[in-house]
Amino acid sequence: MKVSSILFVVIALGAAGGVYSYFTVFTPLVETLDRPTDEQATAAWRRVRSSISGRPSFPNVTVKLEKCEPSPQIAGVTCFGEIDWGDGKPEKRPMQFAKLNGAWVRPGE
Repeated sequence: MKVSSILFVVIALGAAGGVYSYFTVFTPLVETLDRPTDEQATAAWRRVRSSISGRPSFPNVTVKLEKCEPSPQIAGVTCFGEIDWGDGKPEKRPMQFAKLNGAWVRPGE
């Protein structure tokens, strides 16, 4: 009787451990990607200045981001989204953004 009781406890603990490890091993990890909001992306575009006049190059632009991924080219993100240059004719295109001193910027522009 003692052996069967001990055996039952060992089997029960083993099964419980197996169930526990099943849930811990297969729990998906959710990673959050630091990406700009639509407002931050729009502000990044509006901060781009002409190298000749020093004035904003895109004062009327608005951006709506759809999907962002880590960028293989820069320390930032590449986002696909919609950009409206102010003419009411939005176009879909990829855009790159990087975070510099806490603010999102357009690298290389």
